[in-house]
Amino acid sequence: MPFYSFRGQSGFGARLCYFGLLKEKKKIALYTCPAFLEEQIDEARRYMTAKSAPQFASDIPIPVQLIVKAGRNGIRTHEAGMDSKA
Repeated sequence: MPFYSFRGQSGFGARLCYFGLLKEKKKIALYTCPAFLEEQIDEARRYMTAKSAPQFASDIPIPVQLIVKAGRNGIRTHEAGMDSKA
């Protein structure tokens, strides 16, 4: 399953989000930490089928900005965690 990780780091904890193809539903799912979507919950809600898995139908444009915002929130969360450990 393709994913983005924080600064190319390995390990489960460094992963920001995964993408999955749901063939039977003809959708693409975005799997991420629910906290990464909190700031965009109103925008994400229309795609939500689970707490942290918005699903995008293949016949409509994917909301790229929503994915970018969730990724940036994940990066900020990882950076804050790294700063607090230093």
